[in-house]
Amino acid sequence: MTDAAAKIGTVRPRTSRVLGGVCAGLGRRFGVTPWTARLLFVLLLNPITVSSVLSVNKEILAVAFIALLVRFYAARSLTALVCAALVSVLVRWQMTLLLLVTLALLSPLNPVHRRRVTTLVVLLATLSILYVLLEEALAPIRLNFESAAADYEGSGLYEQLVNLQNQGWYWAIFPVKAAHLLFGMGLRLDRLVAPTNWYSDVWQLLHSTSLLVLFVVLLWRGRFTTKNDLVYLSVVYIAVFAITPIYTPRYFYPVYVFWAAALCTRDPLSPILARRPTPRARRRPVQLAPSPAR
Repeated sequence: MTDAAAKIGTVRPRTSRVLGGVCAGLGRRFGVTPWTARLLFVLLLNPITVSSVLSVNKEILAVAFIALLVRFYAARSLTALVCAALVSVLVRWQMTLLLLVTLALLSPLNPVHRRRVTTLVVLLATLSILYVLLEEALAPIRLNFESAAADYEGSGLYEQLVNLQNQGWYWAIFPVKAAHLLFGMGLRLDRLVAPTNWYSDVWQLLHSTSLLVLFVVLLWRGRFTTKNDLVYLSVVYIAVFAITPIYTPRYFYPVYVFWAAALCTRDPLSPILARRPTPRARRRPVQLAPSPAR
């Protein structure tokens, strides 16, 4: 069996193992890098990946936005930045806000841009103030939430969190609200028995469950740290999108993409937001001709 697998190139390698070497072996068989094979495998564990690819919805455009944004910081490509801005307009207004926030946080003009925890605290405080100041502009969104909350049968926890957010306490309730949005639906496995809405009760539920499992794996492997560029960007994404009062777990599918990439990279602290230096050609030593004998 092993000899037959070796002939077609499907043997697990002894090196470059992260997920047991299975993805690295399949990647070698089909001519892709082990990192790409691992990422595709983890992404396919989330059902929204399948539905997004088949329907080409906004979640796929959000992933394209993330790729363009990372490309801009990795290669300082102005074209990637312009394309990211155009895609953000096509997706959601929160995505455009995310682009502006990311540019501001990572700018050298930001005096604390190297202190990521401090930067996140400042971001949450700023969002809390802006949410209260823009009460009139956000009135339609709040009315939409209130009408939806009246028809929803639940514990009422999320509604209480939104009420505290309306009073300017978003910075304080952010961890609880973010956890509710990311993982809350994934714990209601009873809906799988008798679903009333296939997409909400099954598809989004399994999405939240896979997101929770991925979060636990990142914690277990010690990769959930703001020192990881992908994890840091995911927290910024959550901070911007969680401020929306409407309960929409599918908006956080890009977080799953961030975390999947953070899990699959071999070096969790490899810089992604820094420009990679271009390799310089090595100068060959000049060989002096031997002096003629006198």
